[in-house]
Amino acid sequence: MPAGLAAERVRSLLRAGRPGEALAWLAQRPSDPSPAPELERLRAQALLDHGSPVAAAEAFSAVLAILPADGPAALGLAMALGESGRSSDAVAAAERAIASGEDHAVAHYVLGRALLDSHRPDEAEARWRALLQRFPDHAATHESLSELLWMRSGDLAQARHALDAAVRQWPDRGDLRILLARLLGTAGDDDTAAALVEEGIARMPTHVGLRLAAARHRLAHAPALALGHAQAALQAAPAAAPVIAAYADALLANGLAQQAAVLAERLHAANPGDSHALALLATAWRVLDDPRRATLVDYQRYVQTRLIDTPQDWPDLPSYLAALAQELQRLHHWQAHPVDQTLRSGSQVALYPDFAAEPAVRAFPRAIARSIEDYLSSIGNGQDVMGRRNSGCYRYNGMWSVQLHSQGHHLNHFHSRGWISSACYIALPDGVGTASGDGWLTFGAPATPTPRALPPEYLVRPEPGLLVLFPSWMWHGTVPFHTPQQTRLTIAFDLLPG
Repeated sequence: MPAGLAAERVRSLLRAGRPGEALAWLAQRPSDPSPAPELERLRAQALLDHGSPVAAAEAFSAVLAILPADGPAALGLAMALGESGRSSDAVAAAERAIASGEDHAVAHYVLGRALLDSHRPDEAEARWRALLQRFPDHAATHESLSELLWMRSGDLAQARHALDAAVRQWPDRGDLRILLARLLGTAGDDDTAAALVEEGIARMPTHVGLRLAAARHRLAHAPALALGHAQAALQAAPAAAPVIAAYADALLANGLAQQAAVLAERLHAANPGDSHALALLATAWRVLDDPRRATLVDYQRYVQTRLIDTPQDWPDLPSYLAALAQELQRLHHWQAHPVDQTLRSGSQVALYPDFAAEPAVRAFPRAIARSIEDYLSSIGNGQDVMGRRNSGCYRYNGMWSVQLHSQGHHLNHFHSRGWISSACYIALPDGVGTASGDGWLTFGAPATPTPRALPPEYLVRPEPGLLVLFPSWMWHGTVPFHTPQQTRLTIAFDLLPG
């Protein structure tokens, strides 16, 4: 097949959200001693879309070695470097892309993101404000700027100012309304968030995103309204898995657990790795006292704890944890929790150990490797929900650190992008880990409201150096702790099968 037709085939697969198929198709093509740069750029993009940013960065760099002024390749390189944690290099690549002619909203947004990740928030804010002067309805920039302002100050009025103006100027832009509603919900104002999206629904009754946002914000306090919104979303997009899951959530909240279980089973059959489907099943079967739940929620088997190893260069585990805590505390400079995340009264920062400047952070994957391997060995590779995906290998799908202050906690949640999730305790306040239960990790209590309250079923007592591994779909949260002037410091990550 000529290179031009091959490139169009790959582009169509990428547009359809099928990067894995694009990579497989490219791999089957006969090798070419002089591959077309366009095809190589598309292969790099497929690697990036498939969640392999390090390999994508190498592929984009290869294109630029042939075509140094290729703006799209430079922009792709900036994105791949940013997702790999090489933020300073991402800044240079984004600037190179803009200088090569990519003078558009996406390129300037990527540069702002790279500046932020390089701990240059003032420059990121200035870049995004300038971008909104040129493209005042650019949703991704509004999202990132509002989150930056919120996390720096915890001041909702400051964080929402530009988004408010955009919603007033473009009242029929559902995506802008949804972003503002998320910010409001993060600040604890679900009622205003619901009113905002319902005002949009009055203008755009079939907008699926607005219906889902309204269902989410009404779920806890007005479940009947949430069910109505979820039903409308389902009518508009009956085959979309996130819509079906949101409808099942609303059914649960309205006491219709049997119907929710049927939908959850259908979602699970279609995609056995769907965390939302498994979280739904666990909750619906608990409400129904379904005996099948015993094999799904086997806390003794699936929730395991181990002390991490001491990496080389530290004499013992307390010394390593002390060094790691110091490094992490320097990274935690935000004043408020991220938008649309589960932590409250604290901050969160992404970690990229392979490229970290901090020695203890770089060593962390070595400290946990044996614990992960032991966990994989213990769960085996049978036909249960965890074992059938277990190849004995794994890859990281995100790593981050959380620092909680007094009253800090995590709302009950599951991880939609993982297979195995974790919590590793680096430093704890006085009193956390005692019999009081303050700061303990809890399992089993759903965030989805149910007519009969479902309390936690299993608790893990934290201690410094303890790594907890568990299925990503399990509902989990933490008990607030109450130790003034002290913080709780953890690292968490998600794993996928390797």
